[in-house]
Amino acid sequence: MYWLYLLLVAVVIAIFSFAMVGSRSTVKVQQIPVAVVDLDHSTTSQQIVKRLKNQFKDDDATLKLTTVKSQKQLTKDFNHKKYYGAIVIKKDFAKNLASQTQYLQSMVIAAKTSTTNANAANLPQQAGIDFQVNAGANATVSSALTTAFTKMGQALSTRISQQELSVLTQNNVSVATSQLSFLTSPIKTTVKTVHPIKDKTISGMLPLLITAISWMAGLITSILLWREHKKMSGHDVLSAKSITGQILGGGLVTIVTSVVFYGLGLALDLYLPNFWIFVANFIGITFIFYLIQACVLDWFGMKGWPLLILVWLFGMGTMSYIPEMLSGFYRYGIYSWVPMRFAMDIYNNMLYYANVASTSAQSWLILGCVGGASLILMYLSSLRKVK
Repeated sequence: MYWLYLLLVAVVIAIFSFAMVGSRSTVKVQQIPVAVVDLDHSTTSQQIVKRLKNQFKDDDATLKLTTVKSQKQLTKDFNHKKYYGAIVIKKDFAKNLASQTQYLQSMVIAAKTSTTNANAANLPQQAGIDFQVNAGANATVSSALTTAFTKMGQALSTRISQQELSVLTQNNVSVATSQLSFLTSPIKTTVKTVHPIKDKTISGMLPLLITAISWMAGLITSILLWREHKKMSGHDVLSAKSITGQILGGGLVTIVTSVVFYGLGLALDLYLPNFWIFVANFIGITFIFYLIQACVLDWFGMKGWPLLILVWLFGMGTMSYIPEMLSGFYRYGIYSWVPMRFAMDIYNNMLYYANVASTSAQSWLILGCVGGASLILMYLSSLRKVK
C-alpha cells in the first residue's frame, strides 16, 4: 500500500507540473501578428516594407507582418485583436528623406567651393515611423513588442544616419552642432500604446485572476450544492426537481459572489469598470462555469471533480500567452477549447477595450452554447437508473 501511495503522489505531482510548467517551458516568442501600414505610398516606403517582410519571412521569425491599407482599418483590426502591434510609415516619409539628401548635397558643395551654405539654417525634417502596441490584447506580448519596436526604430535610424555621416566624412565636411539633430536621427520613431493596460490591474494580470476566481467560485458552489442535493435525494441520481434547485441555488450564489467580489476589488483598490457592467459579466460567466461543473458532477459524481481541477490547471497554464507562442499540443490540444479562454477574452475587453472589441460577442456565443448544452445534460442525467 505504501508504494501505491508513493506512486499516486508521483503521478499527481507529474500532472500538476505538466499542467502548470509544461506550457511555460515550451513558449516561444514567434509569429506575433503585426500590421504594416504605409501612409506614404512611395517607392522608398515600399522598399522598407519589402525589406521588413523579408527580414521576418521565416516560420520561426519573431513577427508575422501583414499589410493593412489605412489607419482606419488598423483601428478596427486593433479593436478585433487581429494584430498585437503595427508599424506605420508616416506620410511624406520619402519627401523628408529626399530633403535630407538635398541638404547633404548643399553641404558638400559648400565645403568644396569654400562658400557659405545658403540653406544651412533651414534644417530638413525627420522622416517619421510610428510603432503602435495593442497593449490590452496581451500584457506579455505588449512588453515584448515595445522592446522590439524600440530596437527596430533605432536600427532603421542608425542605418540611414551612418550613410549620411559617411558622405560628409568622405568629403571632409564639418558639421555644426545645430545640424547634428537630423544627422544622428534622420528618422523620428515613436512607440505609441493603443488600448493601454490601466493602472491597478496587477500589471495586466487582472483579467486572468478574475477568470480563475470565476472558475473556482463556480466549482466550490457546484460541489457544495451537489452534495446537499445528493443527501436530500439519498442517491447519486438527482431528480429534475433537485436539478432545478441546483440551478436556482447556483444562480443566487453567483449573484451574491459577484457583489462581494466587486466590493473586495474596490477595497483592494483594483481598477474595475461600472458596477453593473462588471456584475453582469461576472454573473454570466461564473454561472456558465457553474453549469458546466454541476453537469459533470450530476453525471459522474465526485469522480468528475479531478477532471474539473485538471481543466482549471491546464487552462490557467496557457492563458497568459497568445496562441502563436504556444506549442502545438498546448495551442490545439488545450487552449483552443478550454472555456476559461473565452471568459478571459470578455474580462479583457471589459477592462481595456470599453467593450468595443467584437470578440466579446463571439466569446459570449460560445460560452452560451456550452452553458445551454450543460443545462440540458443536467436534466438528462435525471433519466438515469438509480443504482
